[in-house]
Amino acid sequence: MAKRPRGSTYNVTFLNEYQKLSLPDQTEYRYFGLDLDGSQELEGLTTLRYTGYRFYDVNVKDKFLK
Repeated sequence: MAKRPRGSTYNVTFLNEYQKLSLPDQTEYRYFGLDLDGSQELEGLTTLRYTGYRFYDVNVKDKFLK
């Protein structure tokens, strides 16, 4: 017998915006195996939630294009 086919999905939700830049709010990673009838059997789920973004004012001077 061969190994069971495996697959995964990765979903990113963008709900935060800062100065026209979209920032992720939540990511979800699911991995699964396929049964003999082709249906997905969930093997694991990892969810990351991003909150409390901090922005620092950094002034970078262009030294190379002078």
